[in-house]
Amino acid sequence: MAAPISKYGFKVKFDHKFPEKWTQKHRPTLFQIWNMIGTIWRYVVYSIYTLYQGKKPIMNFFSPVEPQQRYGVPIGGIGGGSINRGWRGEFCRYQLVPGMYEYTTMWANQFILTVHSDKGTLLYQRVLSPHPPPPDGSLSAWTWSFPREHGSYTGLYPRAWYTYEIPELGLSLVCTQVSPVLPNNYKDSSVPGVVFEWTIVNTSSDAYDLSITFTFQNGRGSKEDTQGGARSLTYKKVLDVQDDSSSGIQGVHILDEMNDMKQAFTLSALTNDETEVSVCSFFDPKGPGREIWTPLSKLGYFENGGVESKVMESQVTQPGQGIGVGLSVRKYIAAGSGTGDSGTGDLNRNEETIEMSLVWTMGVVQFRNRNQTHRRYYSKWFPGENVFSAELMSEYALTHYKEWNQAIDSWQKPTLEDEHLPSWYKSCIFNELYYISDGGTVWFRDEDETALDPEDPRKQFGRFAYLEGHEYRMYNTFDVHFYASFSLGTLWPRLEQCLMQEFRDSVYAVIDQERWLMHSGEWCQRKKPLSVPHDLGNPEEEPFELINAYNIYDVSDWKDLNLKFIISLYRDYTVSHDVGFLSRMFPCALDLIRKCECFDKQGLGIVQNGGFPDQTFDCWTMTGVSAYCGGLHIAALACLVEMAALLGHEDEKQEFQTKLTKASQVYHDLLWTGSYYRFDSSHSKHSQSIMADQLCGYLFLKASGVNTQAIFPAAHIDKTLDTIFSTNVKGFHLGSMGAVNGMNPDGTLDRFAIQSEEVWTGVTYLLAATMLYEGRQDQAWVTAGGLYRTVYERIGLGFETPEGLTGDRTYRSGGYMRALAVYAMQQAYNKGNKSH
Repeated sequence: MAAPISKYGFKVKFDHKFPEKWTQKHRPTLFQIWNMIGTIWRYVVYSIYTLYQGKKPIMNFFSPVEPQQRYGVPIGGIGGGSINRGWRGEFCRYQLVPGMYEYTTMWANQFILTVHSDKGTLLYQRVLSPHPPPPDGSLSAWTWSFPREHGSYTGLYPRAWYTYEIPELGLSLVCTQVSPVLPNNYKDSSVPGVVFEWTIVNTSSDAYDLSITFTFQNGRGSKEDTQGGARSLTYKKVLDVQDDSSSGIQGVHILDEMNDMKQAFTLSALTNDETEVSVCSFFDPKGPGREIWTPLSKLGYFENGGVESKVMESQVTQPGQGIGVGLSVRKYIAAGSGTGDSGTGDLNRNEETIEMSLVWTMGVVQFRNRNQTHRRYYSKWFPGENVFSAELMSEYALTHYKEWNQAIDSWQKPTLEDEHLPSWYKSCIFNELYYISDGGTVWFRDEDETALDPEDPRKQFGRFAYLEGHEYRMYNTFDVHFYASFSLGTLWPRLEQCLMQEFRDSVYAVIDQERWLMHSGEWCQRKKPLSVPHDLGNPEEEPFELINAYNIYDVSDWKDLNLKFIISLYRDYTVSHDVGFLSRMFPCALDLIRKCECFDKQGLGIVQNGGFPDQTFDCWTMTGVSAYCGGLHIAALACLVEMAALLGHEDEKQEFQTKLTKASQVYHDLLWTGSYYRFDSSHSKHSQSIMADQLCGYLFLKASGVNTQAIFPAAHIDKTLDTIFSTNVKGFHLGSMGAVNGMNPDGTLDRFAIQSEEVWTGVTYLLAATMLYEGRQDQAWVTAGGLYRTVYERIGLGFETPEGLTGDRTYRSGGYMRALAVYAMQQAYNKGNKSH
């Protein structure tokens, strides 16, 4: 029994058009351009030099990816590469080479429906795609343009449902797409594959011989697709199923290379006495496609490709040639009996199921510099060369996907059935999780796992990394992961521990390489000791080894990174309750907080910003004590008090309690206005700005269960939230877009910097979580709901949720990590329910 179509999720018909189409071509003000003129010039020089080396800049501001308004739930598990599948059925965004995206629709990757009468007459054959024939003239023998009014889509990550109605035949089809993204299941979640379960319902008075054919080609939409050297290989095996010797699995591999790394796509289907599987081992994806179309239309299957055939291997492709394959599953579906026997007019239905899978393997990978070789984490469970592991995973997927469905139901059901939650939120909380698998994500076995300390989480759970954004290619950007970590820490806490262990080790790392800074033009050491790095590297270099790919500022002088590590460490403990891990990490936290003392230039007992963008808002200048970094410092000290008490370090507990009391007093004295905490303590033009994210540190303390009354008075929090909601939320486009980062006290937009006039998705979700902790549910739903509806319903950027939106119909950095902060809302909501 297939998983029923979800009542909730991202729902559209194939003929849907979004009301608005935004662009990334934002026009800064002359003042903003003047402030960045030196940075812009140096960025141009850096970009030209990087392109000359044959590499891509870590951020391409001159040629950003424009919106496609087509993306849906991606397929595949975590860390083995991802393919996005659009809401009209396209296979259209590929991240198979680690960290590198190709935004290409592969027209040969399709499902085809063929229907013959029980007497062998062809009644229907069409590609199940509403698109017209490919614009390059390929596959011209195929019939395209499935009627858009007869198709619909529901996406609720990690599943999606595609519905096709063929009224002239009395047929309806539902393709249930399920990927193994399962909380706390580290084996199944690593499988780079998907199962397509087709449910075919016949309500007509005719019986049919029906086949669904899955076609696929090599490559990912790059020039490499036609480099030559690709081939296909069919396979079949009998499954060890009790009392059923006829059960088996049959499929076809496409074997190729990407960036000189061996890779395979594997299409598979279950076989039995009632299911006939046949294979086409070669067709030209740039040709007319008759190798696929003609035998299907005449016979409903591929000749010489049936279950009794021998294993076949295609010829190797030549330069300029690609390769496509087809997997066809044929079934007989009996007639419905028209009007039901009860006389109610209900139609009797006959129903059949077809199960197919797609698995892709690239078991051994390297990044651009090729200094290290990495093994995908799935190889721990499914070892061997690509073909062998692909067959293991295909069998596993097709025989376990019903358990996946059950696990997903158990995970999602409490939220979906909660009548107090708005419908949009039930889509948002799961669909924003797409970034866990489709964030350029890599998950490797640690190559030194045998030498690691037995207590090191990487020994068992490997190395995990995801990009800051699809277009911002830096792994595990920590100031952004700080927000996103609510999702990882809640659903896969061991991966969060692995990531924290990676950063703990990197704190003490030193890289003497000098680099040219885009902001100042100065030369700077790439990684200095006793500093949390900005990121763990660029896939165009050597991640995990060449950390700190970010080259705009000297991030060792950033004021938020060390503090965020300390705060995250304690927040993670409150989720995992792993005292041993906390104990091992605590000395590093002590080193970092003492390093932060050098940021207290005035001896105030609290960090001061340096008059340049030295934190996550990296073009929004803070000077002196700031609401953002000052609040983080207070939160870090409070977390150290809790950790020291928990671990029995009484001296440190007293030390940090004293420092916390002093820092909190200074913070309130310098920044409290009576209705909010001002942006910073300087006397600049924007120092009075009302910042949407000023309670970030406070939110983490609430999430960690710390008593905040003596640190942040409840009356202050209450007034601050009133101010932010009335000014940054309702005062900006009437609350229809979320919370804008900065507003002036007179209700005008703070346009000091590009980022001050943006709505940040992650900041908005974190603010909404704070509102939930304070019992302001109505405000939380308005704040986050406006953002969700803008992204998913107005502008069609679902499953590529951007970092920032502006009021002039532009956005920045589609497909961004920070939106995973929505899980802070879920944690806040759950805790609120328990407290009541």
